[in-house]
Order: sequence, then C-alpha cells, then structure tokens
Amino acid sequence: MPDSQLSTVKEATLKERVAEFWKWFPSVSQRYYQAIEESRFEELLDEFSVKMSALLYDMAWVFGPGADESSHSLTISGECVAVKQLIAKYWRECAVETPGWTFYGSRQPSDPEKLAEMEISVSHEKSVDTENFLLKVRVNDEIERIDLIAWHESLRVVPREHHDQILFLLIDEALGEFGSSMWLGDISIKPIKPEKATVNLVKLREHVEKIVREKGWERLPPLEEYTVYQLPEKGDFPRGDTIVGISCIPDVIFELIENNGTLNDDPIEGTGAELVYIQLDIDVFPEGSQSNRRGEIEDKLEEHLVEHRSGYTLGGAFGEKYGYIDLILFDGDHSRDLVKKVLTELHLADKARLVSFC
Repeated sequence: MPDSQLSTVKEATLKERVAEFWKWFPSVSQRYYQAIEESRFEELLDEFSVKMSALLYDMAWVFGPGADESSHSLTISGECVAVKQLIAKYWRECAVETPGWTFYGSRQPSDPEKLAEMEISVSHEKSVDTENFLLKVRVNDEIERIDLIAWHESLRVVPREHHDQILFLLIDEALGEFGSSMWLGDISIKPIKPEKATVNLVKLREHVEKIVREKGWERLPPLEEYTVYQLPEKGDFPRGDTIVGISCIPDVIFELIENNGTLNDDPIEGTGAELVYIQLDIDVFPEGSQSNRRGEIEDKLEEHLVEHRSGYTLGGAFGEKYGYIDLILFDGDHSRDLVKKVLTELHLADKARLVSFC
C-alpha cells in the first residue's frame, strides 16, 4: 500500500515522549510533592517547563489538589481544542501509578470553597472575584445548552479584549474544562443587575447541574461526541467527493475541506503525533451495508491501535469515489506499519492509501 504525502518521522514520536515522561515523573514525584507542601514549587517551575516543552509540546498544565486531601494533582490539557485533548487523553491513559498523585487529562472543577476564594487582580485597587461575578442564566431547550450573560463591576477598568479571557478562566474553574464545553451555549459580557435568573459564579456548577438534571439532558463528553457533516458542493481536490461524514474533531475536518483537502497549519505540529486518513476505494463498501463495513474496519483499526498505544480512530466519511477513515497516530512509522498490517489482514491493502492531513 503506497503512502501519500507522509514524510519520515525524524524526531521522537508522541508514544516515545509520553513513555519518557512516565519514566521521569515518578522519579521526581516526591520532591515535587514536598515542594508543593512547603509552598515553594516556584523553585521547580523552570525545570518542569523545560521538560514539558521537550516531551508534551504546546500542552497546558497545572498542579492542583488531588483526589483526596493527602494528594496533589497534575493536569495536562489541550485547552478545549479537541485534537489536542486527544493527546492529553493519551497521556492520562499511559499514566504510571504514583503515590500521592492524581492525574487528569482535562481541567477539573474547583471545590466550591476554593472557588469562592478565587480572584484575579485587574488593577492596583480592583480585582475580579467569583462571589461578585454575576451570571444571568437562560435555558436554551432547542439545543439543550445554557446561555449566559456575565458581568463584574471591576471589568470596567479592564480593556474589553481581556474580558473573555478572565471570564472563561473562571468558568473553567467552576465547571471544569469539559463541563463548560458540554453545557454552555452563547456567552456575552455586559452590565447586568441581580434578579431572579441571576447567580454568582460560585453557584454556577450547582445551578447547571440542577438544570441538566431537571431537564433530563444527556450528552457524551466532548471526545466521545461525534458531529455529522455534509459537503454542500463537490470539488476536484482531496476528499472533495465527500457526501457525508462523522467526526470527533469536526473543526479540523471543516478546515481540511475548506482548504481544498489539506491543512494550512498542523494543529499538533511538534507533538510527535500526526493526523492521517485512509482513502479506500468505494467498491470496498457493499451497497446497503456501507456503514456496517466501515464500522468493522474502524473497530479492527481501533483495537490494534489502542492495544499497542499507537493511536485512535476519529471518524470517517463516504464520497462518490472513496470512503475515508480518519486517524491520529502516536508512534510514527510503527503506527503506520500497524495500520498497513490491519488493512493487509482485511485484504484491503491494494484498495487503500494512507494520506496526511497536512
């Protein structure tokens, strides 16, 4: 099976980097634990930052409270960028049990008592605190989300371009990274007055959970939720024949199609991971059983990729000439060889091409 547009991986793969991280961190975990206990973690910031840049490039990180009172936590996050959250998920799945530590692949909600103490200084005399950050709540039943109008009086001294950054930082503290993306809809920032539909930011999580419970809303976490898409107009470019598809990274797929079948910028460049897709001749999929056949192929790929900690399947599409299966690979040539092996076992090697997103 020929490769298309795939260059040789010359640097460490994500799998190699993550393995190195989990070899290193347990060896320094007690030193880090003690530094946090003694409120002197700043001494280690440079050391940890250098390690993160080398092994988990461009990922956000934060230390915080653990699953119990005697433990601390380390969170690695893709900052709500779905394709980067897949890297954080992979890092977490590879975690080594480390005494005194809890590991998360997304930012978790803060304890209400700690949330109530949070504030962001915005001038010499003023700060934005959670107790006085007002939120006007509106339930959007049509899309099963909650719209917010938010305001804090101290924002009057803050340039408008910084308002969103302050609000979303505190909302993520209240709901956690996935809670925010799962349940919040439109959010605007403008002056409001307290009224019946107004809560403060400390009470937001409790209020959201109450609405979700009473409405009976159900939604999968972001990385398990797939979006269906269609191509309104066909084009003479890679994947330009697409009719309908499904993806857990729809933003990347939309950009791929809008840019005539290639990404201008690789969203995971420098991480050691790569985005590829398998292009399969359409006659691989029997008439009337196309989805079942693609599902069988995806399941086999996912089984082998996960078993070898080498990648995930991300969805796929059907076109007029080809079918497509999208993948994120973590182990460079080894991952690609694994994909080829699976396709060979399924007698599809001569009907498939492996293509890079970039």
